[in-house]
This record gives sequence, C-alpha cells and structure tokens, in this order.
Amino acid sequence: MKNTTTLTKTYTPQTTQNPTGTPEPRKELYRALQKALNELRNPKTTRENPFFKSHYAPLSQVLEEAKKVLSKHGLFIYQRVGSDIDETSRVWVGTVIAHENGEEIRSGKLYIPLPDKKPQTAGSAITYARRYSLMALLGVAGEEEDDDANRASHRARPGRPDRRIRKNLGLEEGE
Repeated sequence: MKNTTTLTKTYTPQTTQNPTGTPEPRKELYRALQKALNELRNPKTTRENPFFKSHYAPLSQVLEEAKKVLSKHGLFIYQRVGSDIDETSRVWVGTVIAHENGEEIRSGKLYIPLPDKKPQTAGSAITYARRYSLMALLGVAGEEEDDDANRASHRARPGRPDRRIRKNLGLEEGE
C-alpha cells in the first residue's frame, strides 16, 4: 500500500505569507491602486447643504467615479456597515478596496454618533460615513471641504447670528 499525502494551499485574501510568517506586500494590489489613483479626480460638489451654506459631492457621484476608474485596474470596493445603537447610539462604516486576485486594503471603522434611534437618522449617518470613508481611502476630496473642522467641532460659523437668536435679541422683526 502506498502512502500518499495531499497538500492543500491555504488562501489568505488580505496577505500572502512567506516562510517566516510575516505578511508580504500586496504588490499586485498596490500596483493597480497606484495606476487607478493617478487617474482618479476629485468629485465635483454638486449638492447643496442649506444649513451650512456649503456644497458637497453626493455618495452616488463618488461611487460612480471610483467604480469607473478602479474597475479598469481589476479593483473593486465594498463597504461594511454596523452599529452599536443599544450600547452607545452610533453606527460605523468600513471601506475595502479589493483586487481581483483577493488582496485587499481595509480602512478603519468610521463611527458616527446618532442623536436618536430613528431609522432615517441612522440611514443619513450611514450615507455620510460611507461617503467620507470612501473618499478618505481613495485620497480624494470635494471642491469645498471643511478644512478647519468648524462643523465637526460644532463651532459657530462666523457671520450673522441664527435667525431665532436675532429675533430673541430684538434685532429682527417677528415672523
């Protein structure tokens, strides 16, 4: 009777292992990503946020541009979404850029706090997080970015006070 041994190859999608057990660079992924990122352009800011009087690039536009360029180089994106609404009232999104050979790069989780537990609020927060997580991983930005982080830190915008404040101070006629 003959003794036969079957060898099976272990497939690890994120990295390949060398004999020392340390991860090897994702050469094909990086090569393709470099080419794609050289072609990718910042998305146009076509939507208006009337509350902050600013413009932004909608998620659909960012995805359309990214998919068009990435797919030419054997790359695709997917996004993971989760929540811990019961514990801390927040949602999270993680973005992954994957190569057709199985190699991938993952962003960290972007957490967004929720002021309430309404599905519409969670949906808006997820869309916001998906857009910014993807844009950060791709290294792109909209035309009008909040570089000084005033909105994120809840600092008031310079200029005229809110209409209700002006009215309460007697600076504006009643409605």
